[in-house]
Amino acid sequence: MIMKHLRLLLLLTIFLTVGCHRSSIPGLVSAQGKVLFDGAPVNGVNIVFTPSSGSASDRFATAVSKDDGTFLLETAGSAGVVPGQYDVTLVKTTTTSKVSPEEEERLLQSGKPVPEADIVYHIPWKYGNAQLSGITVEIGQSGKKDILLELQPDKTPLPVRPKI
Repeated sequence: MIMKHLRLLLLLTIFLTVGCHRSSIPGLVSAQGKVLFDGAPVNGVNIVFTPSSGSASDRFATAVSKDDGTFLLETAGSAGVVPGQYDVTLVKTTTTSKVSPEEEERLLQSGKPVPEADIVYHIPWKYGNAQLSGITVEIGQSGKKDILLELQPDKTPLPVRPKI
């Protein structure tokens, strides 16, 4: 379940930041900030701002944090975000396959199951879930240049994935 959500979040982030370039979207305002984990800047975090229920906005905004933890939000490939209230999710993971690409292909072609990759969470997994992250941000008509996303260590165990 978590793996499906992470894949969906990452695919959505890639689609929105790479696949939908438009020259300009009316009404976008500048929004930028910084991601800190346990007080230190963290790079490579995939950030998604999803319009909160009842928000004036109906568009996602995305960013990836830089080496110093800073980020600049984009909407469908254009710099900026539609003013409104957003639920924020953040994900930074690496995966390590338990089999080689060749072995994975052989297993797929033979109809056998492929072992799930090992996932390493570089920030707590709960931040990748809008209901658990607890982070909401309001972007006003003049934008927001000081968004601070302060993440804390968390020992909440990963949900048990059902065996298929």
